[in-house]
Amino acid sequence: MTFDEMAAQRDPLYAATRSRTPFLQAITADREAVECRQIGGLSGIVTIKERERDAWLFELTIRALRNQGQPYYDAR
Repeated sequence: MTFDEMAAQRDPLYAATRSRTPFLQAITADREAVECRQIGGLSGIVTIKERERDAWLFELTIRALRNQGQPYYDAR
């Protein structure tokens, strides 16, 4: 079951209104990194795409922690 299917089951309005941009950007960057790695000789582009993917995933992680009411930093 995909995330979209789970969201649609949980709440159709939530599924219709949620932002998909960061997740899709992360997937796209990851796929592009894999394609560049398969071509070979494009290690600089692979690194850029992996960093781009990680930045989008970091944004999603912070959003998830905030939605759960958790701090995304050490509050000591």
